[in-house]
Amino acid sequence: MTIWLKKGFIAASMTALWLYATTGVVAQAADVSVNINLPVPVVRLPAPPHMVWLPAPRIYIAFESPQEIFFDDDHYYLHEHDVWYAGSGYSGPWARIKVRHLPPGLRKYRHEQWDDFQHQAQPRYRDDDDNEHRNFVGWKEKKYKQEKNQGRDREENEHSERGRGHGQERKHDREDD
Repeated sequence: MTIWLKKGFIAASMTALWLYATTGVVAQAADVSVNINLPVPVVRLPAPPHMVWLPAPRIYIAFESPQEIFFDDDHYYLHEHDVWYAGSGYSGPWARIKVRHLPPGLRKYRHEQWDDFQHQAQPRYRDDDDNEHRNFVGWKEKKYKQEKNQGRDREENEHSERGRGHGQERKHDREDD
């Protein structure tokens, strides 16, 4: 009878080991992943918004827009339901971003400020002497010209340092004997 008990114990142990091994493999293969796709905001405006520069937050805002749209350095930003989004155009596509990735002028922005920003933008938009909002359309050209001028200034500085005559050294280039 002891032989039967030993054989039964071995068979039961092997069955338990097999169940454990196969259950472990099944559990490993069944990794659970949960994705919650939040709806991405949709901007529907009848025309591109008029972007007006506000010096206090140091950013462009979409004047007379029902949606809180901002622009800075080649990116649009949308604030909706206390969530920030960034996009390549005023109508998106939008990707959610964290506050720390916003331009400094927007990091402390609150929804309650939108009406005040609109109020500040109105005289700037209407004033003929203020060309900041008109320059928004050509901001890329303006940025390109600035970069081009900075490059020209660098080249002029380099040429002026080299233009001391052939073989002449600057005072600080000479070694003291």
